[in-house]
Amino acid sequence: MKRKKTNVAAAVLSCSLGLSTISPVLAEENVSDSTQSLASETQIVEQNKETETNTSKQTSDVEETETTDTSEQEVKTDDSTVVENPTEEENNPNEATNTMDEEIENSNEEVSTGSVRAGIPFTGLTGDFEETDTGMRINQQGGDNILISSVQGKIFSFAGDVTFESGVNKTSLIFGAEKNTSPTDIGKFFGLELSLSGNDVQIKLFQNPLSDPTALGDEIISPTTVTSVNDTTQPIHWTVSVDGDNNLVITVNGITAQYDMKKDFKGAYQGGYFGFLTFQSQVHIENMTLSAQPIPQSNFQTNLENLHGLNGTWRETEEGLYSSGTGDNFAISDTKVKNFEYSANIRNEGKKGAGSLLFRADENPSGGTIAMNVDYSANVFKLFSFGSGAGTYETVSLASVPENEDGSYDLKVQMYENHLRVYVNGTGIINRDIDVRPDEGRLGLLTWDGTVIYQNVQYKELDSWEDIEEPHLTGIKLPEGVTITPEFDESVSVYGMDIQPDVDEAVIGLEAKEGTKLYVTKSDENGNIIKEKKEITDGTFTISKDEFFEDYMNVDVTIESDSFTSIVNFAVNKWTSTEDLANEEYRAQFHITPQSNFMNDPNGMVYDSTDGYWHVYYQYSTKNNFNNQSWAHVRSKDLVNWEQMPLAIQIDDNGLIFSGCGVEDLNNDSGLFSQNKKGDSYLIVYYTYNGANGQSQAYAYSTDHGVTWKKGGIILDNNHSLSGADFRDPKVFQVPGDNEHYYMITAGGDAQIFTSTNLIDWEFSQELKYLDGTRINSECPMMYQATIEGTDETKWIYGGSAGFYVVGDMVKDEETGIYKWYAESERLNVESNENPWAGFGKYATMTFWDDPTDKDRVIGISWLQDTKDFSGKDYKGVQSLPQEYGLKLIDGKYVITCYPVEEVDALRDTENMLYEGTEGITVTPEDGNILQGASGITYDLEATFDLDDTTATEFGFKLRKGNGQEMVYKYDVEQQKMVLDVSQSDSCQNGGIWQQTLIPMEGNKIQLRIIVDQGAVEAFGNYGEANISTVAYMSKDNIGMEFFTDGSITIDSLNIYDMKSMYTGESGSVTEDQQLYLDAPSYVETGSEFTVNANVYPNKGNSGVTWSYGEGLEVVSEGTTSTTLKASQPGTYTISATAGDLTKEVSVRVADPNFENNADGWQAISGSWQITDEGLIGNNVGTGDSFYLSDAKVSADKAFTITGNLKIEQGQAAGIVFGVTDKNNPAANWFCANIDTVDGIAKLFQNNGNEMWNVTKPLSEITPKTDGSYDLKIMYDGAGTMTYYVNDVLVGSNSGTNFSEGYVGVQTFKSTAVFNNLQINAEGGTITGIIGTVDPITVQTGTSLDTVLAQLPNDIQVRMDNNTFSTASVSWDTSGIDLSSAGTYTIVGTVAGFSDTINVQLTVQDEPVSIDTSKLESLIQTIQNTDLSGYTTDSVNALKTKLNEATALLEKENVTQTEIDSMLQELQAAFDGLVKKGTTDPGDTGDGGQTTGGDKGNNSSDKDSSRTNGTNTGVAVGMGLFGGLAGISALGAGVLSFLKRRKK
Repeated sequence: MKRKKTNVAAAVLSCSLGLSTISPVLAEENVSDSTQSLASETQIVEQNKETETNTSKQTSDVEETETTDTSEQEVKTDDSTVVENPTEEENNPNEATNTMDEEIENSNEEVSTGSVRAGIPFTGLTGDFEETDTGMRINQQGGDNILISSVQGKIFSFAGDVTFESGVNKTSLIFGAEKNTSPTDIGKFFGLELSLSGNDVQIKLFQNPLSDPTALGDEIISPTTVTSVNDTTQPIHWTVSVDGDNNLVITVNGITAQYDMKKDFKGAYQGGYFGFLTFQSQVHIENMTLSAQPIPQSNFQTNLENLHGLNGTWRETEEGLYSSGTGDNFAISDTKVKNFEYSANIRNEGKKGAGSLLFRADENPSGGTIAMNVDYSANVFKLFSFGSGAGTYETVSLASVPENEDGSYDLKVQMYENHLRVYVNGTGIINRDIDVRPDEGRLGLLTWDGTVIYQNVQYKELDSWEDIEEPHLTGIKLPEGVTITPEFDESVSVYGMDIQPDVDEAVIGLEAKEGTKLYVTKSDENGNIIKEKKEITDGTFTISKDEFFEDYMNVDVTIESDSFTSIVNFAVNKWTSTEDLANEEYRAQFHITPQSNFMNDPNGMVYDSTDGYWHVYYQYSTKNNFNNQSWAHVRSKDLVNWEQMPLAIQIDDNGLIFSGCGVEDLNNDSGLFSQNKKGDSYLIVYYTYNGANGQSQAYAYSTDHGVTWKKGGIILDNNHSLSGADFRDPKVFQVPGDNEHYYMITAGGDAQIFTSTNLIDWEFSQELKYLDGTRINSECPMMYQATIEGTDETKWIYGGSAGFYVVGDMVKDEETGIYKWYAESERLNVESNENPWAGFGKYATMTFWDDPTDKDRVIGISWLQDTKDFSGKDYKGVQSLPQEYGLKLIDGKYVITCYPVEEVDALRDTENMLYEGTEGITVTPEDGNILQGASGITYDLEATFDLDDTTATEFGFKLRKGNGQEMVYKYDVEQQKMVLDVSQSDSCQNGGIWQQTLIPMEGNKIQLRIIVDQGAVEAFGNYGEANISTVAYMSKDNIGMEFFTDGSITIDSLNIYDMKSMYTGESGSVTEDQQLYLDAPSYVETGSEFTVNANVYPNKGNSGVTWSYGEGLEVVSEGTTSTTLKASQPGTYTISATAGDLTKEVSVRVADPNFENNADGWQAISGSWQITDEGLIGNNVGTGDSFYLSDAKVSADKAFTITGNLKIEQGQAAGIVFGVTDKNNPAANWFCANIDTVDGIAKLFQNNGNEMWNVTKPLSEITPKTDGSYDLKIMYDGAGTMTYYVNDVLVGSNSGTNFSEGYVGVQTFKSTAVFNNLQINAEGGTITGIIGTVDPITVQTGTSLDTVLAQLPNDIQVRMDNNTFSTASVSWDTSGIDLSSAGTYTIVGTVAGFSDTINVQLTVQDEPVSIDTSKLESLIQTIQNTDLSGYTTDSVNALKTKLNEATALLEKENVTQTEIDSMLQELQAAFDGLVKKGTTDPGDTGDGGQTTGGDKGNNSSDKDSSRTNGTNTGVAVGMGLFGGLAGISALGAGVLSFLKRRKK
């Protein structure tokens, strides 16, 4: 065969910029002899079709003929090019590019690919190989055998047939090689390996040499099997192609490879030379084709010398210098300068990570450089450095400068000596001095954790510098009623602004130097724009009350001068009037709260003896969360009536203002008050800066009684920390007997003490350690001296965040005169609050510097954590009442006490007592509610109880009752626990149920006191031996009270005081509008008594209420504040009460309870549970895991299925539990299949205190039922595998679990949920008892046997050995009866597998049998009186049809009792099956046969959807089967509802 010679378009030459590790290296001109011999051969673009299809054979010794295409010209093959910029798309082999050949064909240029000698389409191929008739044989060597050609390109397509002849069977296509100097000198290159592993054909992608840190290395694609071959000696057809987006496509024998690209091939591949590589293998490659396009030309512009990458990917492209990699990826140049202007265009491809300019850098910049970057991870422009003095110096928000249209930024840095300026898109953003790296250094670039393209990287040296003044305001003019904090200073950039309640519009004046432009932007606490940025031309802007969002806004003033801008921020608070605060629905009335936004730790607490005010500062954030902290301020003359003051200490360049303390320096030991005048204050506060360089301690002082503060700067920087960045919360104190030293404790990490003689200069004194020598670590430390009650002995107590305490003592070091603290107790955790973030939420207790009274008290205030945000509440955070801290020894153990200071008693409205006078009375459960008629919103309840002769196991109070809510405050006599449960409030923290040990006092007495505010609740026991302080929010409608006890208890005293508001000075008894509230259960079981309570507040001479009732209610008893009623028929009943001009109504639903299940022994283990006509309801929104368990068990050796219906009415999660190991401690080990609406998943999991494993499915993939419920199904195969379905959708399976056996039940997690139709079906169980019974039968002589058999059930209910109920077939023996002769007979029933029999009495009599039709007639009457207009046509028609049949049956002669009973069941089913318009057809029963009934009108039969019908075979329930009653006696006649009738 003759070979053809084809001319192709010339490749475009390009020049390298000399970036030796960025751009490809030029091929050398002097190639080897082998290259020259191949280069002289004819060149082709692509082998002809005969070669590709292997239909003819080529030889290496044939004549050449030439064909000429006049549109093409011959090209050189050794040109260096730079790759075009790749996209960021992932390689996706499933979208195999079919456009590869199109890209090549449509290109204007194409690279010559060389000789067709022996079918080798590579020009200048060198290396150890032999030509064959159809290709070449690459010889086996001891290691790598590399062949390299002079053909180069980027976009390409290669094909060939590979036969492995010997060795380890590995060969690779080389592409993207940097050089072709010789086979041993080709630089970096990619290798696409093809190999045989047994009969599997595998591929792998790598980039060598592995020693090059800029190479991607091995297993860019790990070894991946593409296909298998039967005969490994046959050729394997192999194709490799790369398109313009660097998508790599590989096929083997026509099968496209599916692979996982583990490294950034797209970013790293830039084109290069082609060749081959074998490893310890002899390979024959034939029928090869190679098509390639030239490498795109670089367009990167720079005047830096030898800019080269040190790590990561760096390459020149048509768009600029491409850089990519994880972590830090440096490029450095040989250009060294000291004073310069350095600029670049920086475009971040994915807006991820950062791109930086480096200057004054070392040759290895990671060891030292200054950097200015565009950081998308933090959305800032950032100035920082590496090496000595490393740190972040300044950040500016990316939002402050708009991007260019292409998303890039033009970044320019000017530096002269230690002066630095930064411009972005022509706008100056930084103008400052920087004192690191003063000498000249290299220029470079840094890409961090992303992909960045740099362009126009240019520099010039500077020989001079003109100072530019930072844009700033020169003055601010404020109208009356407006203040700012701090006082105006040209250097301040963040102010607090307070606007008094009576100021509706404030005009603020701004002053700046001539030529300055001013702009104003207004936004809310979340950064949402209220008013867009607008230039002000007259030097003023206006703030209107209508612009505020929740009484707050941010005002940003942008000052523009000399291309630089700066921003001054005003955090503006619009104060609320005391009248409005008093009337807010959810505003605490005598606890400190922020007027708006977020409050946390109390700070700077000090008594100012120069004016008699107590001062409390607190952490205040305008972001409504933990961010942007400054100090706000309130003050009081009496510790209970607090006055809001202007913002005290504002953020500055050193950082946020975190927690701290206050002192009074009356002796001027600090020297700060030498200029004081008479009446001036001597106040100093210490606080933590939380800034870019970590946390540090600073101080400020005030001579105007804490209103304004002068900052003194940092006194202890972060270098003093024992815990890295965590170094905060200073508390200063003095030790009696040491008048020379002050002591400062810090923590926030490990605790330590510093000392000072002048309150300014502090020296380290000691670390604080536990008894075992480990460091104490906490936030918000306390350190105070306390005298053990009843003794003269004093101790020093360390307190950690209100979560724990350590008792110790101060011991004087005689050499230094400084006291050292030593622990004497173990860590004393506060019960229920040892982890305050998960406890009742009392936190960050801070004590006052001094108590001016002669009582020398330690007075503390704590933040009550409050993250609740809901309609009607515009703030977050409450401070506790001031509490006096002390120390007791009880039964040999230290107890830290805290109790409200006596000043709190002044808030008691003794003229308007809510309840008083109970002294020395004994109360029993039969006495009912002794607080009936008492009511209130905010109050102080105090009681003392005598436990001698008590029979009660618990007693206490239900407070703020109403709307189905209450808070419970009780004493558990057996456990000796004080318990507070606020879980049933509108909103509470962390579950809402807590307890603390409370041992009876001398005389076996218990004292309980609870102070209830609108939002804060503080409970105390035995005058502070126990304390639970938390937040709980309820509507003002909730005013009822109840005292309860389960036995006799003697009350020594009980008084309830209405409490005065700090805003009005009056209690609600004086200020509140009178309201009437009725408290009644929403559901009552048919035939049960229930009580409706009436409360009037304020109770201004009210003599009681008058009652009226809907028809059908029986009045059991009636009083002036309560009435007890009973309804014998299901329905919805209305009760009305009138008190003076007030009238209220309440509705109560009466129905039969209905929780269909087949388990016995149900019991509430934790939480609140009720069975209603809707099913089993767990009402536990405020609590975590709450369990309701049965005695039914499942075990690992028996397959089982559990099904049930679940509807989450409110809250997070609920589910079916099984395998509960310990019924009394279910949380120890349990399995659960649940629905979690917060996480949006269905989940099967195991928990043994921690979640062991889980299987989940998004709820978005599961359609709920029309009523919003879910049908759950758990299947276990008896061999370790459990599977979970929701609405017949597979959630998942788990095998190999450590499931053994355990109880079955249900569970809620922070939710209210309804359960029904719970069925447990286990294989292999045995019957342990017969539960069902059959009523006696009476017939007339001559009755047929079939008539008798029709009255006997075919199935009967039985109890199984796993405590579940099931049904079993019954065989009836009638051999002992004679229907022709009057008498009494016994019919015997037997159940297979069980020895006991069922004996049914049969009476045969001569006279006719009376037929009872009364029940059927009553039901017909009820239906005829029901309004059916609200139900669907189909369901009404079905009912009418059955009603007509029933009426006709009553008129039938010789009707039997069997016919009457059957018709009664059928008619009842049709009535229950009525469907309200707009709801689901009752035929849609789901797995449990559940139907949807409806309300049939007031006082009518209200049959719920899940009520058991007479034909149901599952276990129905009265309370008997799950309420702990004996099974048979509890069922009574109702057992027949479980029986199926025998078919005739």
